[in-house]
Amino acid sequence: MAAPVDLLQVHDRRERGQAAKGWRLAAGLAAALLVSPLILMAAEGLRDRAAADRAEAGARAGAVKLYPELATADDPAPEALRRLDAGPPSGGTARAMAAVFAAVERMPGAELDDATLGGEGLRVTLAHPTFNDLDAVRADLAEAGLAVVDETSAEEGGRMVSTLTIGGAR
Repeated sequence: MAAPVDLLQVHDRRERGQAAKGWRLAAGLAAALLVSPLILMAAEGLRDRAAADRAEAGARAGAVKLYPELATADDPAPEALRRLDAGPPSGGTARAMAAVFAAVERMPGAELDDATLGGEGLRVTLAHPTFNDLDAVRADLAEAGLAVVDETSAEEGGRMVSTLTIGGAR
């Protein structure tokens, strides 16, 4: 005689459901493990982008504060930096020329050919024996708090002739 109801059937169904539930949990955890680095990289990228936007806004605000006429420019920061580099040296032209004379005197065989003050700042033309001499002049002027931009350097008559724009260091 067979029992009309199999009482063990409920127990088997519960075990199968728990086994499937365990596999689903393992698959979900594996998927989360694979996706989490991507989520972290995306969050880091968003954070870096926000920091760059804040820095750009700060640079723009600083440039416009320094030069209000740049308010309508697309990117005023590079123009403001160019103006600062070409602007008058801190301490005035006399101080800058004194630093130039001192740097030229320290360099054997160097001469100051020309010095002009105009809209682009103080421009000096130096004649010196080798190209490497210019590095010593740059170092001396940087030590004096001046920014130096090498406009041109060419060899003339066995000597180097360099034109420099000297402005205030940032």
